[in-house]
Amino acid sequence: MNHYRLRGATLMEMIVVIGIAGVLLGMGLPLTWDFYLKSELRSERSNAVQYLRTARTRAMSNRGESAHGMALINSNFVIFEGATYAGRNVARDQALPKSLGITATGTTEFVFAALSGRSASSSITFITSSGSTTVFVNNEGLIQ
Repeated sequence: MNHYRLRGATLMEMIVVIGIAGVLLGMGLPLTWDFYLKSELRSERSNAVQYLRTARTRAMSNRGESAHGMALINSNFVIFEGATYAGRNVARDQALPKSLGITATGTTEFVFAALSGRSASSSITFITSSGSTTVFVNNEGLIQ
């Protein structure tokens, strides 16, 4: 009979422990989600800066004797060759995935002049529910 009480007490203790763990997990989940969103935001910004620098480097090295740029099209970043995205050399496109959970506003097409790397001053802002970050390009082509 004592043996069954021990099992009952052990089962009850397990239920309490699982309940406490559930409460702690429920309290920590929003913090973890916020950390995840901020990490995704930093990663998306870093990717955009890298892709812009790639396009500028290609333009400055006069690859294809043409301007180069980066455009945000649907769910992709596209590094392209040409003075505009519409007039680009499609065969040279390099499409790279964009994070689906992040909204982008502002400039969606950046173009860097051949040899000089100059560009129109512009910016793009990435937004999640936990914050936002902006990438700036000045008229000298400096990416910040």
